[in-house]
Amino acid sequence: MASDRRIAPGAAGGAAALVIAGILVAALSLRGPIVSPTPVLRQIETDLGIGAATAGLLTTAPVLMFALLTPVAALVIRRAGAELALMITLTGVLLGTFLRAVPGFGWMLAGMIVIGASITVGNVVIPVIIRRDVAPERVALVTAAYVAMLNAGSLLTSLLTVPIASVIGWNLALLAWSVITIAGMLLWGLHLRHAAARGDLWGRGSRVRRAPVRHPSVTGTLTRSPVPCRYLWGEGGCAATRCFATPCHGCFFWRSRDRLPCTTASRPGCRHSSRTISGSAQRPRAG
Repeated sequence: MASDRRIAPGAAGGAAALVIAGILVAALSLRGPIVSPTPVLRQIETDLGIGAATAGLLTTAPVLMFALLTPVAALVIRRAGAELALMITLTGVLLGTFLRAVPGFGWMLAGMIVIGASITVGNVVIPVIIRRDVAPERVALVTAAYVAMLNAGSLLTSLLTVPIASVIGWNLALLAWSVITIAGMLLWGLHLRHAAARGDLWGRGSRVRRAPVRHPSVTGTLTRSPVPCRYLWGEGGCAATRCFATPCHGCFFWRSRDRLPCTTASRPGCRHSSRTISGSAQRPRAG
């Protein structure tokens, strides 16, 4: 059964724009929170009574998280799904931003660690979402826009943190950048709501119930389960391994509740044709 949805396996025009907008706004929070303490580092040293080497931990701790937690980030994405993983990223960045606003160097360092760990997940998941959800001919353009927004976030915080700090103090100036993160959370939350309504949230941790549907070529009730997958052809049936960056992001994976054959059904624009896997199901007829 084909769907007229195009991205996210399958969102249509408005949803496509919402995904891209969510990614771009989220990108503003993936570098800025790390860079923002640098322009006011001297003030931080003076107010907290720490040396330059100790203050340097505030900017090196997030980078260290990138190196140490990338495997953990991949596990989070696999368990929660890409959509929820990005929301986890933004929530973690917001939490870390509030933590580092608490007086004391220990709290500030803890906040930077939380920010770094959260951004590690975002670094991995956003390219996954772009490749999976965006039409192939637009992947390069959206990726370039994403990188540009990363740089824009760094530029904004570098240029404006000092002027803001001169008015409200450096700690509140760092906290003020949470407005961008909250905007990203609201936008991505809107996308999550739409995705849940369509049954498009992926990942083992997803609680979305997918409505039973009727496949035109197989009798019985099937469960539509769109998953990022690579199909393995075996003698006893079919299996799917989760692989988020594969060309078959536009296909359905059909699994029978009644132990009926498994098939893949092509979506519009999918480069994989429909195929029957170890069973009597026939390829759906066009139209």
